[in-house]
Amino acid sequence: MGLKLINIITEKFDDDFVYKITKKFPFFTFKLFNCNFNGIIGQLDVNKMYYECEELNEWEKYGLKASDEIIDKIYEVENDLIDFSKIFQNEIFGYIEVDCFGGTCYYKGFVVNNGKIIYRQETAKDGHINILKKINKKYDGYYFEPFTREFINKNT
Repeated sequence: MGLKLINIITEKFDDDFVYKITKKFPFFTFKLFNCNFNGIIGQLDVNKMYYECEELNEWEKYGLKASDEIIDKIYEVENDLIDFSKIFQNEIFGYIEVDCFGGTCYYKGFVVNNGKIIYRQETAKDGHINILKKINKKYDGYYFEPFTREFINKNT
């Protein structure tokens, strides 16, 4: 089974910020991380979202009324993050899509600051590295634990 995640990442995670970002993206799961740098990640498991909506009819959980709204909701995240970044003008936000199948993962996304995309990453096996380095210049590595299936659900 494949893994498709949409992620919002930033280094800011004070109480006011966490309150505002969880209100803006209520269908994401947010969690603090420490993986070469400290930050917060908001994650949406796209396959889980499809399953819960299509198989379990849990539309309201995602603020939807029908299955054809799923794609629209997913693509709204990009523009919503760009708009949200205007509230926290000094913060850098990363948007990273993770798409894995058969043990191979591809990453794409962008980095945004104050409503402007400052870096765009096309699909690549190491695409996440470039985005994470734009968020924190000290990031060094390939493996990023928050992109594993288990991370969001771990109790630590």
